[in-house]
Amino acid sequence: MRTAANVRITLAAGLAGMATLVAGCSGGSASTTSSSGATTAAAASPSATAGAVDGLTADQLAQQAIHQLTTASSVHINGVVVDGKDKIAIDETTVTGKGCQGTFTQPGQGAFQLKIIGSGSWLNPDRAFWKSHGLTDPAAVTLLSGKWIKMSPKSDLAALTQLCGLSTLLGKSLTESGNLGLEKGAPTTVNGQAALTLTDPADHSSLLVSAGSAPQLLQLVSTSDGSKLTFSGYGAKVALTPPPAAKSIDGKKFGI
Repeated sequence: MRTAANVRITLAAGLAGMATLVAGCSGGSASTTSSSGATTAAAASPSATAGAVDGLTADQLAQQAIHQLTTASSVHINGVVVDGKDKIAIDETTVTGKGCQGTFTQPGQGAFQLKIIGSGSWLNPDRAFWKSHGLTDPAAVTLLSGKWIKMSPKSDLAALTQLCGLSTLLGKSLTESGNLGLEKGAPTTVNGQAALTLTDPADHSSLLVSAGSAPQLLQLVSTSDGSKLTFSGYGAKVALTPPPAAKSIDGKKFGI
């Protein structure tokens, strides 16, 4: 499913542009974590998965769940993706056709908030993130701390906007129809909600989908690297608002 590798590649591409920003800031003078109300499910027995899903193959269940995900008006995603020694914690809400907002944390390297609304995108790194990426000028750190940097679509940093794309988090193979090669596993529960495990023996990962006539993707788990993403808050009302002008900086001033 390549979730961890997809996120790592996207981060690498976006953060490559951080050198340009740091250089521009150092040469000059001088957090709101995304959230979404998740639907609370009543506790259910794993055996509740029987019946509605018995006549469907693992691939069919997965495709229905992915369809529910990609067509939902909004969804909240949180968890961690691991790729070798690289790890990033994700807490984001995507709103179909409008954008997303989220916080992305790298242990020992700080965190950054990302907000995308229509064609506008903003990045808000914390002090630890700036320091870990080479920004040591005290005046520049003071100038940028707590500020949202509006990114140009042509900026190298704009690659980070792909973190809002479900294809980045799920892997291209899951967002396309076709044979996924999944197998049914044992019934289980996710946060008290009855679920069925769909395993991918090729890369030691699993999709956990809800029971019922309209299965939803509840969790994506990789036993090979420890990655785990949880999906909740399907269809919750989410307001995406631009950062206040007083806390925004035009990235073009720094060549981004």
